[in-house]
Order: sequence, then C-alpha cells, then structure tokens
Amino acid sequence: MVDLSQTKAQIALLLENYPELEADSDLRLDMIEGETDAYRLLERLVEAEQSAKAMQAAIKDIVDGLSLRKDRYKARQEKTRQLMLELMGLMGAKSVGLPMATLSVSTKKPSVIITDESAIPGRYWQERITRSPDKASIKEALDAGGYVEGAALSNGGETLTVRVK
Repeated sequence: MVDLSQTKAQIALLLENYPELEADSDLRLDMIEGETDAYRLLERLVEAEQSAKAMQAAIKDIVDGLSLRKDRYKARQEKTRQLMLELMGLMGAKSVGLPMATLSVSTKKPSVIITDESAIPGRYWQERITRSPDKASIKEALDAGGYVEGAALSNGGETLTVRVK
C-alpha cells in the first residue's frame, strides 16, 4: 500500500542525496517517478478525488429526487386538508371526533392582500438598503497599485486542476 508519509520521506531523501536535482525539474520528476511511490500515490489520490466527485453527483441526484417527492407529498397533504375542510362544510360540522384524530374548523384571522403597490401611502413602506463592497472595482484599484482602506489582495495560493476526460 502506498503511504503519504513514506512517500514524503522518499522524496526528501532523494533530494537530500542528489541536490543537483533542484536545478533540473525534468530530471527531478523523472527520478521521483522512478525512485519513489509519488506517482502511484497521485494516481490513487486522483481515483479518490474522482470517486468523491461521483458520490457528490449521485447524492445530489438523490436529494433532488427526494425534494421532488417531498413537494408531491406536500401538495398531496394540502389537497387532502382541502378535501377534509370541504367535506366538513358539506356536513355542516365544526368538529368531528374520529378514533385517530379530532377535526375542527375555525375561522382564520384576516391577512393583508396587496392589490396595487403603487397606491399604498409612503408611511406603510419599509425602507431596506443593502450595501456590499464592489470587489471587482477594489481589485482593479489594487492591481493598479492603489490603496483601498480596509481591503488587500490575497496571496492567491495554488490550485490543482484534475482532467479526467
């Protein structure tokens, strides 16, 4: 089995024994490929990454399917409640006791319905202001050598691209 700590030690020992490899990247990679488990480890890591990616997609499909199923059951519940209310209305009953439940009909409190927003007086409006930094213009200013108080550029870091197709 390929081991990360063992592979790191193999690479460190190789570079320690052959310091001239630091100057020649092609030779260094050839030596690492031939003398360590690094490439085999990378292959296993790519397989693990692709497996995790596939699992995410599969789980997303399951969640999406369950979400649709949940929506169907919610619609079924609403329709069933509507039918119970309609049936109780036909019966002229405000309350019905059943072995598994008691059904009661009550009057809901009135709620507001907006029929024409433009006709509503100003005192009945809520003012909401949202602000957020314009990162694109801040980056442009910082890239041009400017200073923006409260902002800075990150180091960027490194990213890994894995192409499977």
